[in-house]
Amino acid sequence: MEQPETPAANNEATESEAADQPKKLGLKRHVNKRNAWIAGGLIILVIVAGLLAWRSRRMGYTKQFTIEGWHLVAVQSDEIAGITKGDPSLEKTNALATGLRKLDGTIKDQKISLSLIPLLLNDRRALDSYSTFVAKMGAYSSQVAGMSNDVTAITDEDISSAQILALTAKDQTTKTKEQLSYLSENVNESLFKVGEYLESLKKLSDEAKAKVLAEAKNKKQLTEQDALDKQLVELSITGFMDGYISGDATKMKRYMTPAFITEYNFAQLAADNRKYTYPASYRVVSNTKPGDAGYAVQVNVLYKYKNTDTSATDQYTNSFMYTVVYVPSSGRWLINTEKNN
Repeated sequence: MEQPETPAANNEATESEAADQPKKLGLKRHVNKRNAWIAGGLIILVIVAGLLAWRSRRMGYTKQFTIEGWHLVAVQSDEIAGITKGDPSLEKTNALATGLRKLDGTIKDQKISLSLIPLLLNDRRALDSYSTFVAKMGAYSSQVAGMSNDVTAITDEDISSAQILALTAKDQTTKTKEQLSYLSENVNESLFKVGEYLESLKKLSDEAKAKVLAEAKNKKQLTEQDALDKQLVELSITGFMDGYISGDATKMKRYMTPAFITEYNFAQLAADNRKYTYPASYRVVSNTKPGDAGYAVQVNVLYKYKNTDTSATDQYTNSFMYTVVYVPSSGRWLINTEKNN
């Protein structure tokens, strides 16, 4: 039979529990503290892992951005090189201007995109190198694109600036490709000679303009000379016809070539041959230059005659075509042939 617990025993148990209570509380605090450290560590690990993953994605995006941007520049540099291949030609001006504006637009778009990429936890070295490339290439592309808009307006200062910017852009292109070893494509070096090509187009344009001005001047001179020659031709025709109307062979011969003198029938000038029909007046109808041989002058001559039956005076008109040529030995325009129309 069990003995009931005595009051003394109960007191001893209570005292023992009270003594153990601080130990239990200390152990609990230790466990809680350890759990807190573990939880904190896990949280930090999660944050670090997240940041590393985010940084990895950001760096991957930066690499992809620079590869794609570099590819566009390389492709467009090949297009421009194709246009400038061979001898300079003004016919290529529009195509070249289009290609350079396209490249300049590509560089400007990349410059804007770069400004939007955060630097935090990103590949700062790659961004700095590519940003420098874009800045220097942009200065060059803007210069040559502006020059190509109107090659006639290109100045020596434009050409000098293009040469300097080309060297700077070319050097940075080489540096960026070395620094970003994953960039495999090459920017066509002909791109950096566009300034020289534009200078050649400027010279061609100046030559073409000078030729046009010379032709216009020559045309003006020819027009003026033609007007003067026509006046001299008509003076010869007038002198000849005045001699013909008056029957003065000597005067007529002053305006005739030696060949025409030998062919002409001066007997018609005799008074006996003009007793009933005679030339009374004349009129120059036209004076044209059908070719380089000389001028063709049409003259209408008014003839009068006496009607033997009525003694009345009648008239009629006869047309003659004269060729007038320049005779270098005399330095004059002389009549060479006569044709009765």
